[in-house]
Order: sequence, then structure tokens, then C-alpha cells
Amino acid sequence: MNILIMCNCITEKCLERRNNSDYMAASSRKKLLAMSKELESLGHHVDISSVSFSKYTDRLFIENISKKIRILHAPTLGLWGITSFFKKSISMLFHIIWILLHLRHYQVMMIYNYHVEFSFPGLFAKLLSMIRIVSPFKLIMNYEDGLFLDKGFKGFFYRQWEKCVYNYVDTFLLVNEGLKNRVLEFFPDKQDFVTVNGFIDCDLLEKNKTQKHVQINRILFSGNFTQGFGFNQLIEYAENIEQSIIFDITGNAEQHEIETLKNRINHLPNVHFHGFLNETDFLNLIDGADAFVLLNDIQSPNNNTNFPSKFFDYLSRNKLVITSHNPILTEYYHIKNIILLKKFPCDVKRIRELSKTCENDYSGIKQLSKKIRDNLNKLITSDYSKI
Repeated sequence: MNILIMCNCITEKCLERRNNSDYMAASSRKKLLAMSKELESLGHHVDISSVSFSKYTDRLFIENISKKIRILHAPTLGLWGITSFFKKSISMLFHIIWILLHLRHYQVMMIYNYHVEFSFPGLFAKLLSMIRIVSPFKLIMNYEDGLFLDKGFKGFFYRQWEKCVYNYVDTFLLVNEGLKNRVLEFFPDKQDFVTVNGFIDCDLLEKNKTQKHVQINRILFSGNFTQGFGFNQLIEYAENIEQSIIFDITGNAEQHEIETLKNRINHLPNVHFHGFLNETDFLNLIDGADAFVLLNDIQSPNNNTNFPSKFFDYLSRNKLVITSHNPILTEYYHIKNIILLKKFPCDVKRIRELSKTCENDYSGIKQLSKKIRDNLNKLITSDYSKI
């Protein structure tokens, strides 16, 4: 099948054609590309329609990722320097134009969440199908993030808009099982759900098939560490880790949280805060790390709407993952790469000791990848004749 995915995907080649920085988390980009590779392995062709704003061209920049995967990087449409003010409008316009020109070629369309710039063109395409201008196709919502949790008018708008979008979506790819309850709250009869927390990058896993676990001398945390995503835990890690272990921290949070972190680690020579890094420096940190820290906040509402996609990037590298208990991770505790800190924060001091029971679990991660691929195939192909 030919599949159109509408989302944002900023790559290195795209950044070469921009005069500003990336605005997409590396983990999100890796997840999207890993999913596309899985779809390709199932025999599908994938187009990723990305409003990337290639600022050095007025024409569409098409990046070929592989034989069956390409990214359609939208240009600025001549609006250099002011795209941020019209980003959603330009996004909708670009997607609608692409749909009008090429929708007949696709059997499946996937929209990222119910962000207006993706969901409105998706509903527009569904309308064209309903009035028989184009052939029927399957509309899938890649559902993650709790937009309905936003405050003020923005949250109110999303809560109304999501109910509208639900009416036209044929099936859902859920990042978290808790989102199923959100859909059933409005549409109790909807049954088409597939939950996939993330995707293994099989090419990266093969490169690290024989990865050897050595004594932990350097660990890394990367990502959003604001309240609700484990800010307090990050402080606990920094203050309890053995001083002979280097702890690198990269990512972002609210400015007052960053300042608090800097003040708390100022006297700790083994803890280094790097802020937000470019791709090259970030990959150097990843390559040098012996283990990765995954933060948890079990009281956060994000546990019902999100899943840490970086977890699967870490597994793809076949290195150790350090985490405390969180119910959303329970089904993965059998993987031998995981160091589970059952008594947090006391066990932070015992990371080296606990790591001795871990080992390379290539086969376990490979089995997990197969399970994910089977679920994805079910999502794409099941009940297609009924759409």
C-alpha cells in the first residue's frame, strides 16, 4: 500500500536548507523514521508530508530516505522570516494542495494527533472520499500527547476539536493504553485501536548486536525534565550517583527549573549540564555513555497520554537503561538491558552493583520488535475492505 503520513520531520538535510534551528525533538524524529522503516519492511511505500520550511528554496524539497520512504519538505511559499506567524495556516495549505494533487495514489493516510495543521487536511480528504471525488482510504490518527490537558482557550478549543476529528477517523494508533479511555469516553462503540508505545530501529540494533556491557563509568539523561516529566527525580539522580560516575544531562525545561538544577549540581564535579545540543554533539554523548537514565513521575497525568519514545532508541542501541518503577513500563521489565531501581532514590547509589545482573539482550529486543511490527501490520491491513 501507499501511505501518507502528515507530521513534522526535520532532518539534517532539511536543516541545511534552513537558516534557523531544529524545532523537533530528536526522539520524535527517530520514532517516526523507525515506524516508517517498519512499514517499509512490511512492503509499504511511505510518504512523510512535513512542514519543514526549507528556507533556501521556493520549491518542494523531496528527501529520499530509502527505496520506499521519502520526506516531502514543504517550502516557505515565499514567506521568508515570518513563517512562525503563519505556521499552522501554511501547514494546512501545503497539505491540502498535496492532497488535491496526489490523494488518489494513497490507500492509507495517517495524521499526527488532532493538531489542526494535520487533522483538518485529513478531514478534508475524508470529505472528498465521502462525496466520491477520490477512492475510499483508511484514515488513522497517530494519537499521543494530551492536547486536551492544555489550559485556557487553547485547551478548550482542542477538547471540542478532538470530538469532531474522532467522528471521521477509522482507527487509532495509540502511544499509551490510557488514551483508549479518552476515545471511548466520547464514542463508546469505537473498537479499532492498536497500542504501540514506540518502535525499535532495527538497522541500529543490528549495528549494536554484539554490544558489550562494561562497568558503568558514564551515564546520560536527555530530554524534557520539567515538572511532570521527572524534574525532582533528576535532582535525586544527580545528588545520589557515585562521584566516580560521570552524569551528563542534556535537554530543556522551564528557565527557573534549569537555574534550580544548575544551583543543585554546582558543587558536584561529576555532574555536567549541557543544555540543548546540536545533533553532532548529542550523538557524541550518546556514543560515550554506558547507560541511559529514563525519568519517571508516576503522579503525572502524562502517564495516561504519553510514552518516553527515547526508551526505544536506547533499546535500539542495546545499551543499559536505568529507570525506577512506573506502571507504563511494566511489560518491558523482562528485558535484560534494564536496571530497575526498586528502592528509589536509595538504589541510585547501587547502579554499578545492580548492573552486574544485566546482559546483552539482543534476542529479547528483536522479539519485541517483531511484536511491534505485527501490531503495526494489524493496524494498516485489518478490516480494510470495510473502510
